[in-house]
Amino acid sequence: KQDERYQGRTEFFHSEFGAGNMSLLLKNIRSSDKGSYTCMVSFNDEYHDVLIELKVAG
Repeated sequence: KQDERYQGRTEFFHSEFGAGNMSLLLKNIRSSDKGSYTCMVSFNDEYHDVLIELKVAG
């Protein structure tokens, strides 16, 4: 279940998954969205993760 804070504000690029693009678009950014996010992808026997720091200006 998706966290209520992000409902209606996220989108995957499903057509790009085959090319290895697992990007997540976060729309309508709020100041409360700033902070660290960890993206984790597991497929077959592979696991990848990356830490993203989101900064919100304005």
